[in-house]
Amino acid sequence: MYYSGALERIVSYIEDHLDQPFVLEELTEVSGFSRCHFSRLFHAFAGRTLTEYVRGRRLSEAANRLVYTDEKIIDIAFEYQFSSQESFTRSFSNYFGISPSKYRKGEQSENLLTPIDVKQLIVVQGGFEVKPMIKEIGPLKVAGLMYEGTNQNGEIPMLWNEFNQRVSEISTQTNVGNFYGMCEPLVENLDDIDLDAENEFKYLACVEVSGSENLPDGMVYWEIPHVKYAVFTHVGDPELMGETYKAIYSQWLPESGHEVVYAHDFELYNKDFKPGEANSKMYIYVPIK
Repeated sequence: MYYSGALERIVSYIEDHLDQPFVLEELTEVSGFSRCHFSRLFHAFAGRTLTEYVRGRRLSEAANRLVYTDEKIIDIAFEYQFSSQESFTRSFSNYFGISPSKYRKGEQSENLLTPIDVKQLIVVQGGFEVKPMIKEIGPLKVAGLMYEGTNQNGEIPMLWNEFNQRVSEISTQTNVGNFYGMCEPLVENLDDIDLDAENEFKYLACVEVSGSENLPDGMVYWEIPHVKYAVFTHVGDPELMGETYKAIYSQWLPESGHEVVYAHDFELYNKDFKPGEANSKMYIYVPIK
């Protein structure tokens, strides 16, 4: 399976470079995904973000070194890419609940993070309709409010709250009732990006419009070119959408003969989206070839 094989290579790369600065370009070459796709794929399989996983693995390996070697704490901190003993101690204490010196003295934690075993990962489908529709979309003209960042503090839900209050300002709206959550694809040919930094992306809460003219203040216009998409249906709570993404990347795509391409991916919320209801549906568009 292509995706599990790519994930195995990514995990192997991480393990081989825990004591070195990370280069995102090498991992994107392995995965071939946009930043949004890469982040979703890793989180779906690992149950945590890439940054959380790398930090957990580095701290766990450092914890083993504290117990089984006599190396100085500051040397271990530097080896696992912490800028100082203070930052290492702070991260270590937050992760394990005790300081490195107490850990070394025998007050150890059971929170060691072991490497992901890709072959043992389980796909949970939940309310996921396995067979998608294949559609050719575009060009699609959309406008709305944009967020750029890592969404670490729930900024995207706040973006939607603001957009829902302002959508009536868009006089050029077409296909009224269709709302999109658009994720911009990763720029190609990346050079040396630090993987320990949270991955930033651009996200547009938007609706279809006739063109870029007469947009309200602060609104952003995107035009999505003609692309073939696999359209998946997520049923139920949007908070469980990660399970749907897991099924897409771990089950359907490897067996379908399709590959993800460099293009916008997005979610469509239309009349079938009924927040709080068990039969609520939303649609996930994955660009393919």
